[in-house]
Amino acid sequence: MRLKRTVLKHEANILKLLEGHLAIPKLHGYGRLEHFEFLAMELLGKTLTNKEKFAQGFSLQEVADIGVQLVRCFF
Repeated sequence: MRLKRTVLKHEANILKLLEGHLAIPKLHGYGRLEHFEFLAMELLGKTLTNKEKFAQGFSLQEVADIGVQLVRCFF
């Protein structure tokens, strides 16, 4: 509790600043208790590691779809 500005608090502030962007999850809350702190945010969807095909590789179409999603984040 001695730290006034923790890394997680900084991340919460950054998420607030970037709120509304397609690729940025919505921040639901940040809190700090005696022994821990927490950050609650929107789950945007499955990660690549959650996909069962991760061990087998991705098809060309899946790679193209991921690429399109990445490009959309910047425009």
